[in-house]
Amino acid sequence: MRKLLIVIATITSLIAPWLVVKRMDQTANLTLNCVVPFTINSQKTNSMLMNGMIKSHYYSNGSGIGILSGNMHYRSKDSNATTSYSLHRNIRFTYQQSHSYVTTHTQEMHPAFGESIPENLADEYIFPSFKKGFNDYYQIHKMANGDMMVSVANMPRLYCHVN
Repeated sequence: MRKLLIVIATITSLIAPWLVVKRMDQTANLTLNCVVPFTINSQKTNSMLMNGMIKSHYYSNGSGIGILSGNMHYRSKDSNATTSYSLHRNIRFTYQQSHSYVTTHTQEMHPAFGESIPENLADEYIFPSFKKGFNDYYQIHKMANGDMMVSVANMPRLYCHVN
């Protein structure tokens, strides 16, 4: 009986620290769902109106996905005709959290079915985080209800619901 208790105590002392570390790792990373409607109206050399939705999902393992969907109405300075394009892009990114800061790196970008924007306009107007290889930096602030406000230079950028 005494040998059994020693074996159980030994096994418990070997496993318990790993369970604590695993639990700490799970709570240290973000798990967020962010949904942001947007409208951008540019009346520079060319006219452009873009509206749609960005959905981002941050998973606790340091990876995430983003979905950009919407429409863009574009008129070049040389034309009176407005052309409409469909936007639908998917990205896969990794992120790291350090205290109240998050850095992201877009690893993959895939235009999804139905996207019709020409590459030259996409390069000029689509959000940089929806381009492969882009790095971004955010500051996060936990709200009283547990949700997160993601910002840059104290200006609100995203409001994310914590799962």
